[in-house]
Amino acid sequence: MILAKKGIASVTPLYYCSSSNTAPAKPTSHVTTDNVGIYNAWNIKCANYTTTYKYYYTCSEIKYTDNTYAWSDVVADQSVMFVNNFQVGGRNYYLTSDTFTSAGSGATGITPSIDNGDWKIVVASDNGNWHSWAHSNIIEENFETGDTFAFSFDIKSDDAVSTTPPKIYFKNGMGYYATVGSVSSEWSRVYYTGTWNDNNTISTHFGWSGLEGTYYIRKIKFERGNKATDWTLAPEDIQNDIDNLTTALPNYITNEEYDQKWLVKKGEIEGYAESTFTTQTEFGSFEQYARGQFALIPDGVRIEAIATSTFNNNITGIQETVNDVKDTFDFTTNGLIIKKTGNTLYLQLENDELAFRTDNTELGKKAYMTSSSFVLKELTTFQLGNYAFVVKDNGSVDFKKIG
Repeated sequence: MILAKKGIASVTPLYYCSSSNTAPAKPTSHVTTDNVGIYNAWNIKCANYTTTYKYYYTCSEIKYTDNTYAWSDVVADQSVMFVNNFQVGGRNYYLTSDTFTSAGSGATGITPSIDNGDWKIVVASDNGNWHSWAHSNIIEENFETGDTFAFSFDIKSDDAVSTTPPKIYFKNGMGYYATVGSVSSEWSRVYYTGTWNDNNTISTHFGWSGLEGTYYIRKIKFERGNKATDWTLAPEDIQNDIDNLTTALPNYITNEEYDQKWLVKKGEIEGYAESTFTTQTEFGSFEQYARGQFALIPDGVRIEAIATSTFNNNITGIQETVNDVKDTFDFTTNGLIIKKTGNTLYLQLENDELAFRTDNTELGKKAYMTSSSFVLKELTTFQLGNYAFVVKDNGSVDFKKIG
């Protein structure tokens, strides 16, 4: 009699999505469930994560060649649980969070004020703990009981006796909670993450019990999820800045038309602004068109600019103005001529010669200077201070004192 050998026919991974962080027992019979919507049961497919069913477990079902089954030990899938528990929001639910306009009020030993748009809180050692403050937000209309959130802010102090940051109180039933981070003379980010309770009205406080020093706070942020991210303005604030800029521009230049466009695409942000305006002067009208364009790209910033202008030449009085200028300064093909009306002698500047002339001929050149010589023609006296070179009738030259 020959005994058949028992081998492995297949191995199938099984999943268990549970509401409990206690591992379930391994299966005892062949698993056929194949549905992502099944929870608290062994399943061939990995069920979808929810805030209730957030714990994942796995094991392997082994099928042998004799159609019997066995199961490996149950293992908690920490990687799946970590990823599914990691929630990031990013959008700030505080409005105008870059500037504080109200310092709030403090208990005994706590003096809040505004310093260049930031909070400045002077805290005495025997303080009464609370610093009550309010800031424009849209938190309560966007968060329900059970929603996870992160609250964060920048803080610094040059003289704090402790590196511990203040606690945060949101409302009755929510606070005082310890914030995570430390205080130093440099700005640092501290945060608290928790679960929202929709009961009661927001009444925010910082808790300063046990702390002492002068503290500065800025850039508060309230966001969805359990991960505090870098500070950002609320989308409403960014849009308001754009609207305010567009509204303010016409106050600076009259008779102009603006066209703006923003384009966001993968890896690049582009934008442009263009304008056309007309300026009326005593000489006529001047029309100018300008367009500026920039792009934020992965390897830097690209900036482009285009400007064109059109001048109306049919202007009353401009030709007379030009003629007045030409009476003294005249740009010709032979160089610049400087002269005085009614005087036959003029100064001419060419590329390689400076000459006094009476006309544009060689005979009209009375004195000139080049790179190698200085020539005076038809000269009877050349005076230097009280002395002069005097040309005599016979062509010889005397040097004598004349003054």
